[in-house]
Amino acid sequence: GEAYPVKVLGALGMMDGGGDGEEFEMDWKIITVRATDPLASTVDDLSTAPKEVLDFVHELMVWFRDYKIPDGKPANRFTNDGLPY
Repeated sequence: GEAYPVKVLGALGMMDGGGDGEEFEMDWKIITVRATDPLASTVDDLSTAPKEVLDFVHELMVWFRDYKIPDGKPANRFTNDGLPY
């Protein structure tokens, strides 16, 4: 893999697990944009992000919420009423 400089736009607090008596585990998902992306110079955080970015963040949240369901596990939940920090 490679590492790239990024700009942090926000974070999602995800509560992972909780199926079959298992305890929830806090799992932070950090939302970034590559520092060399033109978007990085125009957006300070998710509150200033264009609709296309917010739509993509929503799609990510749906994926993170549901990706374990096919394995018979419950949907993951998010902190902050499901809103990114």
